[in-house]
Amino acid sequence: FYVVVLKKDCPYKLDRVRSRKRLPDILTKAEILEILNHISNDKHRLIICLLYGSGLRVSEVVNLKIKDLDFTNLALIIRNSKGHKDRITLLSEKTVEKIKNLIEGRGGNEYIFLTLHKRKYTVRTVQKIFSNALQKTSLQKKPTCHTLRYANLLSFLTFSRKVLSTKYLAEQ
Repeated sequence: FYVVVLKKDCPYKLDRVRSRKRLPDILTKAEILEILNHISNDKHRLIICLLYGSGLRVSEVVNLKIKDLDFTNLALIIRNSKGHKDRITLLSEKTVEKIKNLIEGRGGNEYIFLTLHKRKYTVRTVQKIFSNALQKTSLQKKPTCHTLRYANLLSFLTFSRKVLSTKYLAEQ
């Protein structure tokens, strides 16, 4: 007001209130399975599986193209991700057959996940799929699609720690 209307500096010095940073609700494998069990559409279930199994962002899943799949190395190429960067991530073995069935007979430049109208899914649609499944569960937590990335990271770190401790014990 002061700067725009009165063309004067504001005489009051106000400290900005910092928003509280909360830790995300981390989901266990059992909780993720419960959410997945409440998704009846196979394609929708596969989208959520990719979010968790490959640790993808929602925007990355909806923008995945068939040419970004590397079944030989079990890898996904994520193009133009956050910060306009490309990266490679793991493709879960459990999803390979389902993805192959989904993309059978389609060209490499097509999106993997298409709607009934042959358009790519929107970020909001995927978020709605997740929230609808979440409402059907008995979970008290309030996770989001992005929470699946944290769950993926946590399960990867847990697995890595077990492998490293087993290796350490074997060397002793």
